[in-house]
Amino acid sequence: MARKRPTASNVEPSPLTCIPGGRGDAPPVASVTTRRARRIVEDTERLSSAVWSLLDTLQDRVATIEMRNQALVGELVTQRAALERAQRSIDELTFLQETTHERIDDLTAGDLSLRPGTLGAPAPCPLSSREVEVLACLAEGKVYKQIALELSVSASTVRSHLHNVYSKLGAVDRAQAVLLASRSGWL
Repeated sequence: MARKRPTASNVEPSPLTCIPGGRGDAPPVASVTTRRARRIVEDTERLSSAVWSLLDTLQDRVATIEMRNQALVGELVTQRAALERAQRSIDELTFLQETTHERIDDLTAGDLSLRPGTLGAPAPCPLSSREVEVLACLAEGKVYKQIALELSVSASTVRSHLHNVYSKLGAVDRAQAVLLASRSGWL
């Protein structure tokens, strides 16, 4: 049996087996384009996967930044509220200080003895000048003998003067006599 040779009229060229204008041993056009298409699809899928991964990372970072921003805004609001409370307290204290000074000025306007820095006119001293001298020495912490030597009198005279001082001031001891005389402005 003889084989019949195909002719151009009874054989249709297959796009998978020949390249127009090419050699007969060249790879088929369809297989080259299919491999390229597969590579392009694979590269596109890898690129798409990388883009989606990058997008997820960016979305996570944006969410983290938004949370930090909200926390900072909350902290700023808290600090602003604390600052406003402190300012209100300062304003209230300033007002109270001014009001207090006004009231003190009103109270002391008619009475010079109540003004700050003044003690008022001292009451007349019931003690003699010698009794004041003895009491001043006593306030310095001196004993009878030291006072007697300083004032050139006897110790019994010092004792008599102090007895008179205690009775005139209504004091029961040295400390009370010195305190009363100091408060009254006699020492």
